[in-house]
Amino acid sequence: MDERYLNVYGAVDYLDEVIGSVWLKESLKTLKGYAGGGGSFGRHIDFSSCAVSAAAYYWYRAREELALDVISGQGPGLYSLQAAALGDDLEVLRGSQGLTDRVAGLKRPADAAQVIAELVIAAGYARSGRQVVFKNQIGAFGVLGPQIHVFVEPWNRSGDGHTGANQQGTAIAVVYRCQNQPSLNADCDHAHAEPKGMAGAENGALVVHCRFIARQGPRGPEIVRTGRFAAGHQPSPDIYIPSEIIMPVRD
Repeated sequence: MDERYLNVYGAVDYLDEVIGSVWLKESLKTLKGYAGGGGSFGRHIDFSSCAVSAAAYYWYRAREELALDVISGQGPGLYSLQAAALGDDLEVLRGSQGLTDRVAGLKRPADAAQVIAELVIAAGYARSGRQVVFKNQIGAFGVLGPQIHVFVEPWNRSGDGHTGANQQGTAIAVVYRCQNQPSLNADCDHAHAEPKGMAGAENGALVVHCRFIARQGPRGPEIVRTGRFAAGHQPSPDIYIPSEIIMPVRD
């Protein structure tokens, strides 16, 4: 498993730049009004009911942690690393066709979880030097060289959810090989990742089960991204499989 180290301050700043500080600060007002202000003090948050995007929450908690780091020197925390990982994924995808629509999706509480999972997989392809083209449908993107269609959908969450100390999420990436160049309007109607029936490679699809864990490791906060092909699916070198541990850069 690869290890990747992030400049947390720089990546969080980039997230701020891309999403927009005005919107983030407005979301902060909503967050502070949620549950009598309890949402801003580390309690579990149901993003479906509080009208605050997970991206905004990570950013807010990251700013708290980084401000404390400046004072105490304790180092970036888990939320800082999650916000930084999101910012880093956005940066590696900078210039990708359709990315503006995904940034808008990050601002919608109902879509943010799927967009974050999609960006993780799309950024994996981009880091290998391949071009990503986001489609109109949230969760769907094309990859050039060789050409494939990918659909990413969160499956479920366990542990303490979005705001616990040991956060876990899973997603399914369904990959279709396509002869035509992917475009924003070339959505695959069959590329919808329902948990049922994912064991078989119907219509020539390859299915990748992905797992994302944010936790306090022995060396500090870390994000673990792993993946595997579904049973019966043969590995292919042109299909991205997450396999990395992300940590803050060491001084």
